[in-house]
Amino acid sequence: MKKFMMILSVLAMVTFIAMPAFACDEGPRSANFNSQFQAYSEDASQYSYGNEYANSSVSGYAGGTLDVHANADGQHWEVTWENEWVPGHYTRWGSWVEGYEIRIPHCELVDNPAIADGQGKAYSESHAYTSATDHGMSSEAHASAITESNAWTEGVATGLQGGLETVDSTVWAGGSLYQNNYAAEVGYNNGQGVWGFNESGGSFYAEDTGYDSGSGFAHDYNHISGKVKTAGNTLVTIDPYGYHRSFSAMTDNMVNIDVSRGLQNAGVHGNGQINGLSQNGATFAGGRAFFGYSGGTYGAGDANLSADIYTGQHSSSVEINGHAYSTSTGTYSASQPE
Repeated sequence: MKKFMMILSVLAMVTFIAMPAFACDEGPRSANFNSQFQAYSEDASQYSYGNEYANSSVSGYAGGTLDVHANADGQHWEVTWENEWVPGHYTRWGSWVEGYEIRIPHCELVDNPAIADGQGKAYSESHAYTSATDHGMSSEAHASAITESNAWTEGVATGLQGGLETVDSTVWAGGSLYQNNYAAEVGYNNGQGVWGFNESGGSFYAEDTGYDSGSGFAHDYNHISGKVKTAGNTLVTIDPYGYHRSFSAMTDNMVNIDVSRGLQNAGVHGNGQINGLSQNGATFAGGRAFFGYSGGTYGAGDANLSADIYTGQHSSSVEINGHAYSTSTGTYSASQPE
């Protein structure tokens, strides 16, 4: 009977130490990275005033999104076994059991996990400048503005061969600006005077999207860089006294949009005008000149006007010259290839 109880004790111990099936945690098999970013330049504006004025304002913005996904197919961890010695001991029934070995499972990392990583930046800067001056019977006004925006993204996804890694990203950038200026020499006798003005502006929005996929590796890079600038000037001069009376005026402006990638939406516009009147006795001379444009990525225009009256003892002579010109290039609000 005693021998039988010992056998039962050993069988009970053997049953107690039997190892069940073991599986390791496979660890990370997929990874994702998401990011959104944007930057806005503080609105810039400047105003100058005298017997004339100039005003400019500008703003810019940039941003982007990034979505990276990696999936690593396959076992990332595997089971290894080590033998461990269990020393002899008494069972709960008081029987002695000799020492023995058991196998202990361990998990060992044998493959790299899926990795998804990305980075993106956005930058925007804007400036505005104006000046307005009065030089006796001459006045001048100037206004200019510039805005620059750029954004870029880069994403990388890595996993095991056989799995599909993907990178999907979008960047966008834009800016807008406006300027106007006015100069005048007015209020002289008999309504003599000259004045001129111009205004111009532009804006753009550009977007670039990218996608890459591959078995084990995917990589994507996007970049948008855009700049808009405009400037305008007006200069007027008058001589309302004496036998020789005259005035002259000129006004001009330009807008330019430069983007590193294909434009999705862009537009420029501008116009200007000058007027003048000169009088000497019963002789009058005056006129008007103007320009205007609207279009895609570049525009410019100018106008000039002058008048001279010379009254001698018995006669008067009058000469008036005027000129106006404007141009615009680029496709308005249309997609362009890279």
